[in-house]
Amino acid sequence: MLSSMNKNVQCTAWTGIASTLLSNGRTSASLFKLKIGNDSKTSNHSKGSNETKKLKEVDVIIWDECSMISKTALETADFVLRDLPDSPFSFGGKRIVLGGDFRQILPVIRRGTKTDLINNCIKNSYLWNQFQKFSLLDNMRIIIGDANWIKFLLDVGDGVANDYEDRVTFLEGLPVLEDLVDDVFGGSNKGKDTFVPRITCYEDKNLPFHLKRTQFPVKLAFAISINKAQGQSFGRVGLYLPEDVFAHGQTYVALSRARSKNELLIKSTSERLLNVVYKEILSSHFFLILNDTPNRTAAAGGYSRLIGADRRQIRLVFYKNETEFLSTRYT
Repeated sequence: MLSSMNKNVQCTAWTGIASTLLSNGRTSASLFKLKIGNDSKTSNHSKGSNETKKLKEVDVIIWDECSMISKTALETADFVLRDLPDSPFSFGGKRIVLGGDFRQILPVIRRGTKTDLINNCIKNSYLWNQFQKFSLLDNMRIIIGDANWIKFLLDVGDGVANDYEDRVTFLEGLPVLEDLVDDVFGGSNKGKDTFVPRITCYEDKNLPFHLKRTQFPVKLAFAISINKAQGQSFGRVGLYLPEDVFAHGQTYVALSRARSKNELLIKSTSERLLNVVYKEILSSHFFLILNDTPNRTAAAGGYSRLIGADRRQIRLVFYKNETEFLSTRYT
């Protein structure tokens, strides 16, 4: 639509994988020549370079996965875009469209505390109040009609999953590795060595002869971290969690990569999945954490008490015919 209006549009995202999903997408570091790992507001851009000239001609910048953008990066981009035409206006007068979900992963800070992570969120930037906020009503990633799955994911993202009666029944039909093992090793052979048959595979690659081989029914698969998966949507997802998640939004991102519950398989060495949610990030109000102690925030009209991190655990209990999630306590 913007292109049809003769607008020069540049799409960008924080990670390389997320940027490949955008039309002519580039990483934020590449577009603004950001110095990764440097907390100072500095950039390697040069006014005389061809890339800088192209950036100067851009009318609209669409910046996806904005929850991962650090406050420093956003303010550095503002500095770069102001500097190109020596403009007094924010972002050099260019339109900036941010897209994202703050239920998802926040900027990565090496050995950062909760205070560091929240303070470095773009909601704590002086630029945040200059953006007009809109909320999308329909989740287009989730298969239409799976309302229970949509609600469960939103509850996980909001940190309220299983927040009543201490125990709720999870969505029926979600595959878990224990169920699959139960199918293979159940019955009269339970507890015994069991023969797993191979199947006959036929190759059809225009060979001058007919080839068949017998092997176990396996397929090549690849793994990526939860952080790299943000922005992706997969037909089938295997979630392997040998350890607890440790950051805001990781559980929500991991579960929501699958478009329906039938496309998700969970393997965890523990019966409990930790769900870390910082309620401050989801608040629509401006906030600024002053320090870890006392536990307070700066807010209009004085100080208000800071809500602690919602580190809620979800316990997986496996039965033969049903899977249940048990609510747990704050950690």
